[in-house]
Amino acid sequence: MIAKPPEGCSVTDVSGWIVQIILGLICLGVLICKRYQEKPRRLWKIWLLDTSKQIVSALAAHMLNVVLAVVLTSIQDSHKHTADACAWYFVTIIFDTTLGTFICYLMLKYLNQFFIAKRIDHLASGNYFKVHENTLPQQSSLGKPNRKVEIDYGIWFAQLLIWIMIVILSKIFLYLIQYYLSGFFINITLFLFQGLRNLPFVKLLLVMILIPTIMNALQFWLQDNFLKKKTDDHEDIMVKQLFFEDTGAIELSKVSYVPDHSHGT
Repeated sequence: MIAKPPEGCSVTDVSGWIVQIILGLICLGVLICKRYQEKPRRLWKIWLLDTSKQIVSALAAHMLNVVLAVVLTSIQDSHKHTADACAWYFVTIIFDTTLGTFICYLMLKYLNQFFIAKRIDHLASGNYFKVHENTLPQQSSLGKPNRKVEIDYGIWFAQLLIWIMIVILSKIFLYLIQYYLSGFFINITLFLFQGLRNLPFVKLLLVMILIPTIMNALQFWLQDNFLKKKTDDHEDIMVKQLFFEDTGAIELSKVSYVPDHSHGT
């Protein structure tokens, strides 16, 4: 628990953790709704693998946010007026969900391009599969498929670590901005929250429920778009069936658009 004036609010007490759990459940619900709007729709196990990246990284980011809010509050001793940890958390949330999301997108994009260029496509985000080639000729002669495609949880874990590192690097960069521009942000937060100095619970609801719900829901939606596997018309049908529910319908719809060249002109 941090020392604070009576009119402040804390991001480290029980109520702060409770509202964060509620916020997490709301964001999870947003991702569930998003899944039902997808075409093609991911299988639940694939959706869980994609979503788990955001859940774990969000927990790591939240812990960093709390620590940074306390640290940034402690550097204000030289100022006549101070912004409390709740106000700093507001600044951090806004940074995370705007500039932070953009930075994470760029880092992941260029990493994916690097992995593909170096022929380590399995590290590109969303590719949690491995292919087993059937080298036994007697099995092929019996009509068994030449290849087997399955989920590789080791690849998922490697991608999870990569994503967490991206989020941490983004947080460090954003922290440096907040640290060196702390005086500017102190004045901004004092101006924004001056009317709530005697209403700490209202400030808590605003800073840790309403604003984060809107901003985090948007962030989770956007990040899900670039964390999940991209659909590819040239992708192997076995891979598509491993990832998506309505693969058959997609393939049939493509067939209906193939021009018929069987007749002469």
